[in-house]
Amino acid sequence: MRNMFWIMFGLVINFLIGCAPQNNISVTMVNGNCADGQTNAPYCMAVTIHNNAAGQNWISSTNYPFNNITVSVSGVDNILSPSSTSSLDPNGCANSISPGNSCTFYLKINKEEYAVGSTTNANITINYTINDGLSSVFGIGNGSTQYSYSFVVKEYTNLYLAQQSGSNNLMVYNSDGIGYYTVESASGIVLQSIAADNSSYGYLWMATNHGMYWFGDGNTSESTSYAPSGTTGINNIFTSQPSPFESSSTSPNNMYGVAGNNLYSFSFDKLIWGNAITATSSSLLNNVNAVSTSGGNVVLASINQAFSCPTSSGSSTCISEASVLSDSIRDIGFTTISTTGYTGLYAATSGGLYAESGSMFPSSINGWKKVTESGIDNAVINALAIDDAGNIYAGDNTGRIWVIYAATAPINAHLMVTISSSSAVQTMLFDNIGSALYIVAGNNLYQCALSSTIGCINLGSIGNNSSMVGLAIGSSLTT
Repeated sequence: MRNMFWIMFGLVINFLIGCAPQNNISVTMVNGNCADGQTNAPYCMAVTIHNNAAGQNWISSTNYPFNNITVSVSGVDNILSPSSTSSLDPNGCANSISPGNSCTFYLKINKEEYAVGSTTNANITINYTINDGLSSVFGIGNGSTQYSYSFVVKEYTNLYLAQQSGSNNLMVYNSDGIGYYTVESASGIVLQSIAADNSSYGYLWMATNHGMYWFGDGNTSESTSYAPSGTTGINNIFTSQPSPFESSSTSPNNMYGVAGNNLYSFSFDKLIWGNAITATSSSLLNNVNAVSTSGGNVVLASINQAFSCPTSSGSSTCISEASVLSDSIRDIGFTTISTTGYTGLYAATSGGLYAESGSMFPSSINGWKKVTESGIDNAVINALAIDDAGNIYAGDNTGRIWVIYAATAPINAHLMVTISSSSAVQTMLFDNIGSALYIVAGNNLYQCALSSTIGCINLGSIGNNSSMVGLAIGSSLTT
């Protein structure tokens, strides 16, 4: 009898252990969904954990939830999870998920970290505990089992290219090649400027003559309500980075916009415009701007005059910056790394490249000195880009790229490379993270990698570059 008892006891134990809760976890992911309800946001992803999605554990009980849930991220260092930011777990997934139930948490990019064209795998691991209590019934163990479940999400670093109008007027270049989208097909809508949000949602913002649109997760907003009060068209938008369209790991929280002749600030976090903070009576150029990071001044331009505009609350007007230029301004840029006697402000014009001379910035009494070197003296300079080292890159009407080392020789130019002698450079952007210059010339997109030697490659055709309005960098999460 005693032997029979122990045999029966063993069978019961084996039966109960065999009926232990199954490690049946699964996840579903939705690109673009944020913890605060925002959708189509490139920086966000919703992740839903399912505890036995088909129903309860096959032991008919509700006593076996997933407990003590944590989320770890490896392979990248710019993606936040509930374990690093509690606001990404608005539904309390960390507490418990009962069998047959699910819970959604969120992932979010918090800054730009990788070179344009890269695809980085983020390894996501969900750790959790099942308190089955079965083994503890007979004093065997503590009745708690640790489990983990891992999956991968991809982070793309994209280069955005935009043209004024027409079908396929927005292009996205990444490791998959060049994708094409139409911002707005309505008659009369003209895209005039673009800027990427690298701090909050990751949207690409696009200013048009009928308001502002966003692009994200392959979708374009249909609302034009993103315009300063009392205005319709926006002719210029840019972020508070030290040069037009410069990519940096430093992520600004605000964007500036020009509507008419007024300057406004836009909050990426709140998605609202502030009141007009400064104004000028001159007609301002589309898509021509720079930001002084040392003085906190925005620099705008009319056809031949630069204006310095303070951005502090209560400011009311811009001042004329330096003297009037005899040549037409096509682009401006600003670097805080400059030589004594020069402010760091540069103007690309129809008659060459100019550096602002003077001991103070801003100042209406400063002058301009032409950047010299055979070939650039009277060249038509269409575009500027500036890197984190303060070097100025200038693209001209005959496909040549010049570099000016502002920290040591602010008015001396060196010919870096000729992209195409028959194609004018239209716009440029420097990717500081990837140490590469991106150039639109002719109907093509070029990448020039800067190392011990300059290597430029043609990345592909992008359509009618004569209406190109700008470049921007922004990453996105995808399954």
